[in-house]
Amino acid sequence: MLKRNGILAIMLSMMVGSAVAATPADSVMVIASPDGTQTTTQGTTTYFTRLFEVSLTNVGHQPVDLAHGCFKAYDRRGTSYSLDIAEEGLLKGMLKPGLHKKGDMGFSSLQPDVYDADVIRFSTDCPRQ
Repeated sequence: MLKRNGILAIMLSMMVGSAVAATPADSVMVIASPDGTQTTTQGTTTYFTRLFEVSLTNVGHQPVDLAHGCFKAYDRRGTSYSLDIAEEGLLKGMLKPGLHKKGDMGFSSLQPDVYDADVIRFSTDCPRQ
């Protein structure tokens, strides 16, 4: 079985020779490994959370400011789920070309369908609060 670093090396080698990233979001490669599930209850309300171990790598040529983007998880039907919890280092700071960050993220919903999420994407098209 390949270790995560081996998978990362394979993915990076696949990127060599590819088109230059068009947007900062295109520069962030996200490798997400499911790391479990969780439920939280408050009164009669139940929140379902899908947890991931995440590695972010800037495969572009310019630094990416992670604070100017957001993360969403998607299931195979294309349903998106909002980020609920994450290690702070994954949400802010500059990610310089060729460098990576690792940490944990969780995506929550009032429906257990969030447990089907298996893809995480970084986007700069985000609602601002």
